[in-house]
This record gives sequence, structure tokens and C-alpha cells, in this order.
Amino acid sequence: MIERNMVKLNNRKYVKLFLYAVLLLSGFDVLMIIGCLTLSFQYKIMMLAAGIVLLCGFLIALSAIRAIEFEISREIISIKCYHPFQKFWQGTLIEFPAVTLQGFSITGSMLMLSINKEEGGPADISVYLQGITRGQLKKLRNSLEQIIKYS
Repeated sequence: MIERNMVKLNNRKYVKLFLYAVLLLSGFDVLMIIGCLTLSFQYKIMMLAAGIVLLCGFLIALSAIRAIEFEISREIISIKCYHPFQKFWQGTLIEFPAVTLQGFSITGSMLMLSINKEEGGPADISVYLQGITRGQLKKLRNSLEQIIKYS
């Protein structure tokens, strides 16, 4: 068996940038709403409604963001997904032996893994890889190909 190098990928930079941008835009939006409430002008109601809709959109975007950590170390593949505002890690953890990996495909930013479960039959795992760079995707693809080749 060939010895594998440890591969760790994450989207922390993307998540940080996204959070800063959304929080900054939300702050400007709240200032716009406050301005609409305190000032009097012709299209005040329309601006107030637009500000509230934008704020709701920003809150939905904040609730949907997920941080991802992908790690291949020796014989185990683990995938962690969690919300960046969680103080303690309580996200999804997918962990399985590398030898059970049967195949994979990366389409856009979606990773599909096909593994052979011990309880019988195959299982498919899909992970949305938002914020993973092209270089990281290439590294991930090479590592997974190496695992399949030498398993």
C-alpha cells in the first residue's frame, strides 16, 4: 500500500470574506432603514420596503453559509460542515475508511462520493463545496484518484 500524504482543505477565507461583506451591507441597509424612518420624502415607503426586503435577504444568506473542512489522513476521509457562528463545533461529520471509496465526481462545486458501506450496498454522499478554490479542487481530485487507484 502506498503511503498517502495528509490533505486538508477548507473554505475559511471565503466564509470570512462573505461574512464581512454581508455584515457590512446589512449595516448600510439598517442605516438606510433608519434614515427612511426619520426623514420625510416622496418615496419613503418604497425605500423602506426595499430596505426590509434586502435585510431579510441578507439574513437568509447568513443562515445558509457553511464552513467546510475536508481531510484525508492516512486511511480515513472526513468531511465537516458547520455554520461559522456556532461557538462549539456541532456540524455534520462524515467519516469513513478510505478503502471504501468506490468512485467520485466533481461537477461545478458539487462533490459526489460513492462508497461501499459495511452493512451491505453502496451509498452516495454529496457535499456542496462553496468557496473551495480551483487549486484546492485539483488537490482534492488528485488525492481521491490516488485513493481509488491504490485501494
